[in-house]
Amino acid sequence: CKRIAVWLGSSGIFLTFLVLLGSVSAARADDDIFKEHVPLIVRWTSVAGFLLEDGETTLWFDPIFTRPSLLNWFGLKELTPDEAAITENLRYLGVKKVDAVFVSHEHFDHAVDASEIAHRFGATLYGGPSLERIARANEKRFGWNLHFQLVADRETVQVGKFKIKFFRRTHPAIFPKL
Repeated sequence: CKRIAVWLGSSGIFLTFLVLLGSVSAARADDDIFKEHVPLIVRWTSVAGFLLEDGETTLWFDPIFTRPSLLNWFGLKELTPDEAAITENLRYLGVKKVDAVFVSHEHFDHAVDASEIAHRFGATLYGGPSLERIARANEKRFGWNLHFQLVADRETVQVGKFKIKFFRRTHPAIFPKL
């Protein structure tokens, strides 16, 4: 059984994980390393995103491919998932299956694409109350029916052979001197 510790931030979940890794790789799905037996693979996907795969179960943490425009930054346009960017990156990464999506906290660079990824793969989306509001808003906006599981401090969930335990923590200040 693989054990993962996930830190819940004040605005959601902070992700730090402790795993005894059999193998770590930043390779693409069609690279030769995946043709060998590898008990656990960690793949960076973008920004803070990464996949954990054990050959049976795929967990995706902080999936993000959408990039905000200047209009988004100035609050003149709502930031929504960029479906074309998501499709292109899923194809490039060779992602065929996702069982669960976890978001460390609800900053856009961690959360904007999580609902879209969970919807595309029929994966369960795990997170705190703020992520649940984002997921429910996307359900309403796009007509989806997402599988969302609200997680609490010290709660453990099992997905495949992975056990994930959540811990509430405070997000560090971005500009601590201000």
